[in-house]
Amino acid sequence: MGKNLIIGNATGYNWQHLKYWVRSIKDIGFDGDVVIVGSDMNGDVVQKLSQEGVILHLFGAPTEDGGVETKGHGVPHVERFFYIWTFLQENVNKYDRVVVTDTRDVIFQRDPFRWLEDKLRLH
Repeated sequence: MGKNLIIGNATGYNWQHLKYWVRSIKDIGFDGDVVIVGSDMNGDVVQKLSQEGVILHLFGAPTEDGGVETKGHGVPHVERFFYIWTFLQENVNKYDRVVVTDTRDVIFQRDPFRWLEDKLRLH
């Protein structure tokens, strides 16, 4: 049986944009994987997210500071679906359930998988 996964996109965001999403997932005691896909992220953000246990699946050219950049050839609100799809295709047998969320404006108050199990009777 695979794990549960919470995945979101972060393109051009800094730690201030992402810290509430990341920390709220930790605060609810979520024990699955947490993944951020995206691009245009500086090395400080990459390092901080990695320290927080977030799995990063980033697209773009590496930067000197350890980040990535794409030089703006797309629109993040469209590209995110490709990034998420790519990650899921590469990990097709690893996860049983997946929740996809925004990362900048979502704060978790409880484990979304427990809520879904209760409401949809997925036990």
